[in-house]
Amino acid sequence: MRLRAAGGHYIAGMKMRAGMTETDAALSRPGRHRTSHGNLGVDEVKVGEGEVATRFVICHGPSEAQRARARRERRTGRAVIDRQKMAAEERLDGKYLLTTSDPSLSAQDVAIGYKQVLEAQRSFRDLKGFLARLPVFHRGDERIRAHAVICFLALVIIRVAETRTNESWRAIRSELGQIRQGHFRGPEGEFTQTTELTTRQRDLHAGIGVPEPPCSGRNAPASPGAG
Repeated sequence: MRLRAAGGHYIAGMKMRAGMTETDAALSRPGRHRTSHGNLGVDEVKVGEGEVATRFVICHGPSEAQRARARRERRTGRAVIDRQKMAAEERLDGKYLLTTSDPSLSAQDVAIGYKQVLEAQRSFRDLKGFLARLPVFHRGDERIRAHAVICFLALVIIRVAETRTNESWRAIRSELGQIRQGHFRGPEGEFTQTTELTTRQRDLHAGIGVPEPPCSGRNAPASPGAG
């Protein structure tokens, strides 16, 4: 309410399994189907009449649907199978339900905007995992602002890398993560050595615009009297 009172708008995800009347009504109605970027299916439906109608966007991702089916099939080895519940779950495979207060946004823009938020949050989780950070509990304004800034910066970095290389972030990270650097010490001194870059690793560095790591570097030999 405060956001709209200040002239702002929102895009919000809705829980599809919460049993809410409006949510069930949105999922049961046929909508105007469109295909957005990345083969994302988008349906737009309205629940209610006139100015009080609520606008919903139903998104369907084929890859998410495949993962949902795979998870469910792994659980069917249990002794008791609820066929009715399984059928209900199948109807929701790969889907998520959105609502927005902004009438100027197309259904595709709503879907893309929300997906970008999910990707920013996913990037933040990756950063926390990589840095071995503990979960952040947002109970103060400073923490909330910090969370938002880190998510935004992570999304910008990932988006730039993906756009420039036309590769997914997972593929970029997996390939560049194979690069290793060792530090060696011998009679002639100390030096570092980087594994030789593959053609694809060189292409990714060039595409992103990041300099390649130096192949090697040598320090001066230790003086005879050094302890």
